[in-house]
Amino acid sequence: MSYENPSVRHEVNVSQRSDLASFIRLFLAFCLIIVVGFAALSLTLRFGARYIPFSFEARLINPAIRHLQSQPQKESQVKALKQLQTLAETLAEHLGAPADMPVNIHLIEATSPNALTTLGGHIIITQEILDSVRSENGLAMIIAHELAHIKNRDVLVTLGTGVVFSLASAMIAGQDAGHLISGTGALTQLKYSRQQETAADEQALGALRSYYGHTFGADEFFQEIANKHKDREILPEFLYTHPAINKRIERINESQRTEDMPVTLTPLPQEILDIQSPQP
Repeated sequence: MSYENPSVRHEVNVSQRSDLASFIRLFLAFCLIIVVGFAALSLTLRFGARYIPFSFEARLINPAIRHLQSQPQKESQVKALKQLQTLAETLAEHLGAPADMPVNIHLIEATSPNALTTLGGHIIITQEILDSVRSENGLAMIIAHELAHIKNRDVLVTLGTGVVFSLASAMIAGQDAGHLISGTGALTQLKYSRQQETAADEQALGALRSYYGHTFGADEFFQEIANKHKDREILPEFLYTHPAINKRIERINESQRTEDMPVTLTPLPQEILDIQSPQP
């Protein structure tokens, strides 16, 4: 009696599933876990930022602030800075800022009109900002807007969210590709950034109404910017981190419909007038 081995199917040692498909599924699952985890972390930061002490922010930014404060200033700038500090502290009270919220104004020379808020309650104002306003009301709108960012912890939230997205991008795609993903993520955050800016505008108008009794003059800086750039091409609104200038002016005008126009706006303190650049 003879015995023959049965024939073996050629596909017996071949997997019925594609290795590539399995890898793709695992990779997508990994990406989903990373994205969900970091999204949860980002949301936690946004809603929990108010519970982080201001002193924590101050410790993070102190080295840079010490360097800024070490820069020499003219006597006229020191006097103007004192007036800016006083105005900021007054507006902070009318904004309803927490008692432990620090307010520190810094004045720097720069060729662009800008005001920005850093961690720890520091507001940096450029000389060009002072040159662009004609009343204390217009200057107060700029300062109150930055104060609202401090009160809302916008700097901490924005910085933390940016770090979270950068880390998520690096983990998923590596350092180089992560830059591309990070840039794409930044575009998706522009709407949120505009919401922060709009909220800061609304709170600043409330502070001005509380302090001056009206919001007239609040659009001085925005009108100045609009006039200087009226002949330039206007970018689509989704590319702005701030709301479009014309929309900000419209909202300010809307806030004045129920207000009585004052006889005169509050003039700028003499100390600030003394350092304004001559107008052409």
